[in-house]
Amino acid sequence: MYRPRVIPRYSYCLPVRLKGMLPVYTWDVSGRGFQAEMLQPVKPGTPLEGTVNLGGTEFAFEGEVVWMRQHAGERARGRYGVRFLSLPADFPRRLAEYRRRQGRRLVRWFR
Repeated sequence: MYRPRVIPRYSYCLPVRLKGMLPVYTWDVSGRGFQAEMLQPVKPGTPLEGTVNLGGTEFAFEGEVVWMRQHAGERARGRYGVRFLSLPADFPRRLAEYRRRQGRRLVRWFR
């Protein structure tokens, strides 16, 4: 049985700079994590460090890849989900402000 996400994600294309990797853009984001796409996705369990640019302000984060889907082959583009492990305390508030300015664009996916 499918259950809705505990924390809703919103479809915003935010730039993310990952330490030691090329910049990527989010497909969706919440106060607990994001989904992105890159040419060589990283495997689940991989720790990540980087910054998320939200309305011109960069927020440093530490996170962990929790899932990954490749489209074809090991060197092909794929999507991955990142759970934030550490994030500045004002990020959820700033994300809510950004959401009010941009519109909701709720992602209606289920786990």
